[in-house]
This record gives sequence, C-alpha cells and structure tokens, in this order.
Amino acid sequence: MARTSFMRWVESVRQQNITTNGSLERELEDAKKEYSEFVKTDPLYTKICDAILPKIKDHPNILQTELYKLFPQFNKDDISYALFFSAEHGKVNRAKKGRTYCLSVLLERFA
Repeated sequence: MARTSFMRWVESVRQQNITTNGSLERELEDAKKEYSEFVKTDPLYTKICDAILPKIKDHPNILQTELYKLFPQFNKDDISYALFFSAEHGKVNRAKKGRTYCLSVLLERFA
C-alpha cells in the first residue's frame, strides 16, 4: 500500500509540475528521491532483487523480457519496478534494446 501511495504522490507532483510549466521541478526531484529511499526498505524490492540479481550475474546481457519468463512467481510489473530502482541504486545496468532492456549486474558482490 505504501508503494502505491508513493507512486501516486510522485505522479501527482509530476503532473502538477507539467501544468505549472516546470515550477515544481525541485519538489518533483525531492519526491523522486524520497520514493527511491523508501524502495530500499520495501520487502518486495528486496525479495525480487535477491532472486533476480544472481540470475543476471550468471547471464550477463540477459533481456528483461527473458527474465520475466524465468520468474513466473513474480508479476512483470513488480520485476520492472525492482529493475528500475536497482538501476537507480547502482545494482544493475539497464540498456534500452528495442522494446526491452539488456541487463547486467554492477555490484561487486555479484560480479
């Protein structure tokens, strides 16, 4: 529930920033940072990262769409959420490749 609330809050600030021609840019960046810090403590994020990071390490440059198939126990949106923030937190590299992303691990403990 907290995850959804944060997501909605950030999107609300983003929309307000658009309608005010960028006058809330600082507030938007602050909201994004606060959301990112929350994610670090989100049990879902931790659970998914613990499962997928070793697989990414073992299969460098795996496509995100392929990763979905390897973890059917997780919702695709939840995996996408974990990967987005894993990239933001410096755990993985996500490089756009067509309609998906090519993934590789960045953390030394997984290297």
